[in-house]
Amino acid sequence: MAAATELSEKVVLETAKDLQTRFLSEHKDDQDMDARDLARIGHPSLHYVCKFVYHQLGHATNAYNQMVECLKWRKSFGINDITFDSIDENFFRSGKSFKHGFDREGNHIVILNLYLYYKDSKRVMETYRWVAFCLECQARVYPNSKVCMLFDSTNAGISNMDMDLVRFIMNCFKTYFPNFLSPWKIVKTWLNERASSKIKFVPSIPKCPHPSHPTLLSLTPSIPNPSHP
Repeated sequence: MAAATELSEKVVLETAKDLQTRFLSEHKDDQDMDARDLARIGHPSLHYVCKFVYHQLGHATNAYNQMVECLKWRKSFGINDITFDSIDENFFRSGKSFKHGFDREGNHIVILNLYLYYKDSKRVMETYRWVAFCLECQARVYPNSKVCMLFDSTNAGISNMDMDLVRFIMNCFKTYFPNFLSPWKIVKTWLNERASSKIKFVPSIPKCPHPSHPTLLSLTPSIPNPSHP
């Protein structure tokens, strides 16, 4: 299978159109999917569907299966209904995660300060909602860009390693946010071959100050119009 950069726009659009037609034919009234997400699938631009095609390197069957899994997750997770005000503002002010500059491809670099993480069994779902909301905002505000994730483990110990959260983030990039991941730095073994090929291990880097403003993965207080692709 050719690399994503070798997929011609014509092939991607043709594949996306076929997927859109099939998907809407089989799932337009699916109660396990959010009508707002189905509207994105049906958008004439094919922008959202193309993301799945690129993510799966042009493999139509894999792209279709990912679309089904993604939309069912989005409905069950309720991601379209998460708002800035519904999340504890301390998540946004903690400095656990923030954007800092751009990678060589012009994508935002998102740094996660692992030493600030301590798993709280009482707030697991709230933490997941915060992460998903931030990713969703970033994906909607910058629909043609990806993010480069950098896990900064400086001064981090065993108590800071919330592997369940790491798995959740990985699943977000593997399935729920198609073609959204630029090269990042973390453990490879839980990702598929395409995703793991983007992982790089790096030596220590200069410490970056995190912003005091409640700015993490997004600057927006709410998810943009869901009808936008």
